[in-house]
Amino acid sequence: MRELAFDSGVVSYSLNGKCEVSFNPADRAFAERLYNAVDEMGKLQDSYAKQAEEMNGPAGAFSLARRRDEEIQNSGQPV
Repeated sequence: MRELAFDSGVVSYSLNGKCEVSFNPADRAFAERLYNAVDEMGKLQDSYAKQAEEMNGPAGAFSLARRRDEEIQNSGQPV
């Protein structure tokens, strides 16, 4: 049987041997979503850094870290 194959530009990466991520790095929509996600995470990080400066003691720092983790895991759209 003959085979016809097209180079779609999709690349795949193994993440820590546990899962595989495939995407087309030349896809403008993907690149835009990725950039927006990184930008949003940077803004969150800046906000957390300011809040961390105001923390007094470990209890406040752990509380901030817990909130930060929850917000980052629940923020934005999937890339």
